[in-house]
Amino acid sequence: MSCPHFLTHSTSPLNAEPASSRLLTQTYLTPQSLVFSRNHGDIPSIQEGEAEAWTVDVVVEEGILGEAEGERRWSGTVGELRRMGEEGEVTAVLQCAGNRRAEMSDIRPTEGIQWERNTIANVRWQGLRLSTFLQHIGIPPDLKGRHVHFAADQKCEEDSYYGASVPMEDILEGDAILAWGANGQPLTVEHGWPLRVIVPGHIGARSVKWLRHIRISRDETPSFYQQSDYKVLPPHVTSASQKPAALASTPALQHAPLNSAICDPSPGSTIWAGQALKVSGWAVGSRGRRVTGVHVRAGAGGAWVSARLRREEDAKWGWTLWEAEVRVQGKVGEEVKIAAWAEEEGGGRQPEKAQWNLRGVANDGWSVVKVKLC
Repeated sequence: MSCPHFLTHSTSPLNAEPASSRLLTQTYLTPQSLVFSRNHGDIPSIQEGEAEAWTVDVVVEEGILGEAEGERRWSGTVGELRRMGEEGEVTAVLQCAGNRRAEMSDIRPTEGIQWERNTIANVRWQGLRLSTFLQHIGIPPDLKGRHVHFAADQKCEEDSYYGASVPMEDILEGDAILAWGANGQPLTVEHGWPLRVIVPGHIGARSVKWLRHIRISRDETPSFYQQSDYKVLPPHVTSASQKPAALASTPALQHAPLNSAICDPSPGSTIWAGQALKVSGWAVGSRGRRVTGVHVRAGAGGAWVSARLRREEDAKWGWTLWEAEVRVQGKVGEEVKIAAWAEEEGGGRQPEKAQWNLRGVANDGWSVVKVKLC
């Protein structure tokens, strides 16, 4: 990706995010041209004519539907999925678990791509509700205590395929969708065309692109990206040699936490002393909870100002855009920290500091941007 609007961290595999937070939040829905790219392997080459014939297979392991039930299989095409039920849609944030990792590295170095705050997108996805599909092939709506595996035939850096799994309860009670469209247009190959799964409220690693396989199991997927990555390791794990034991005892990260970020002004901006400064950004609640407030201040002694919120009322899983005006006080040449934090339904608040972890995931601390006074 050579687009000047993107910060490209690697080209093979492609890992890139919008270079400008301000550009990212200019519209409520993120166009595909501004959606970040997170890949563990090269993007597959898929021809336009392959879409309708793209096949997906489902395996329900023996005993899942009853002790006497054997293994059950289903296989079909995207064309069949399109005819299976009414097309649905869900507006949902897609966010990399490592979003804001570079900020966490300011506390202590972390592993992985040093993402800024732009591996996030708010998209209206079109496709078939996963709950509708599972019921269509005979999966009862009250099936609990199982895991739904998703996999792509993509050779990856650390595994022979890309796989993830999600508890069945999150599928049946949520709004997961087998998506072939975004914002009313077909998905691009880069973002998972002809078929991907979107699991709202979960980290982006669980929304598998180029979906080929679904499996209903008693256990989580054995995929590297479920068992050996995307985990909030305890703070005492500070080196690769300590990871194996900690990974075995740490659960896979599923739900993205309550979070927010300042998108404007950008870090290092020059601001007139005493200026009334407009500050704006995004906020996302956890588990579909509505963001009820965002609070902003300039300088450690500044007063907290409640931001104006902008969202779609029916977008349970979408982000909230916000803006506030603060007055920046200080002497010419001084550096001032602009800080913001969000709160959500139920009283949840962003912590001032995130729990540092070696993998640098789930950074949910206050968003802080340093500006210089002139």
